Amino acid sequence: MTSTRRIKQLSLLAIIFLCVYGLWSVYKTQRYIYAMQAVERQAREKRLVDWQLLEQEVRQRVASYPGEVSLLIKDMATGWEISHGGDHMLPAASVIKIGIMSACLQAVQAGTLSLDECLVVQPADQTMGSGVIWLQPAGQAYTISELMRLMIGQSDNTASNMLIKRLGMEKINQFLLASGLTHTRLERPMMDFAARARGHENYTSAADMAKLLENIYSRRWPTPELSELALDYLKNQKVHDRIPAKLPHGVVVAHKTGYERFLCHDAGIVFMTEGDYLICVLTKSHGSFNASRLLIAEMAYDVYEYMQTATPLINPEGEVYDFSAQRYGELMHRG
Repeated sequence: MTSTRRIKQLSLLAIIFLCVYGLWSVYKTQRYIYAMQAVERQAREKRLVDWQLLEQEVRQRVASYPGEVSLLIKDMATGWEISHGGDHMLPAASVIKIGIMSACLQAVQAGTLSLDECLVVQPADQTMGSGVIWLQPAGQAYTISELMRLMIGQSDNTASNMLIKRLGMEKINQFLLASGLTHTRLERPMMDFAARARGHENYTSAADMAKLLENIYSRRWPTPELSELALDYLKNQKVHDRIPAKLPHGVVVAHKTGYERFLCHDAGIVFMTEGDYLICVLTKSHGSFNASRLLIAEMAYDVYEYMQTATPLINPEGEVYDFSAQRYGELMHRG
């Protein structure tokens, strides 16, 4: 009996020890988690101060600009935004081509369009202005993928109009509306000045363009592979006098410019090891093109400096995030 009682006592002591040790381990783990959450929260609070200083600088630049501005800037790691007239509609110029590309990629995902489908350039398709197709003899064939690359990279108007005709203006507008773009409308082909004279204009806003770019950047729309393809088109933009103009050589920018009389736009995403940011700036002014171009370039550089010098974000393990290894969506709206 004594031996049995002894064993029971030892067993009870062992159980009590394990319970106490388990509770102590849970307590230590919780303390560690709370400590790391506090470190993470403090880092975000310090970064927010940096962001608010950036916002002041951006608003000062907008206030000194002699014209209309529709602006949206977003820190993709935190989701913080700076908006000035983000929903203000302006004539879209060539940034509408982001919407055309997105509608085409959605059709590819749905199976109603193929990247390898070929379209032959007809004489009636050739549209003056930016691009190279209108300078070539009619009769050449281009795949849908090639037309999108030319439309984005060289802002080719003929490629744009061929894609509009193939997909249909009504279907493109249905896609834009279904995507939540309430301030964007395609009402005429590129360079159709007769339609413009009748009151038909293409419109958009910085917030709408940002929404399209964020959809692509997330790699969740329409598929990861098609999102990467869209980013590849945007990274091969040939005009570098706005968002990339003041950025150091080698900084990757996926963007689309737009330019017409009185209009100067650029909308894109800047990729950095410290974190990526989205910037869409649409301007309308009766002043010089250089003032508009300079406004966009300077604001893009302001955000670049913020990303380089802002307080680094800390992960729950107390480590600085390696943004070069992160995918969008993993960090959004943490804590």
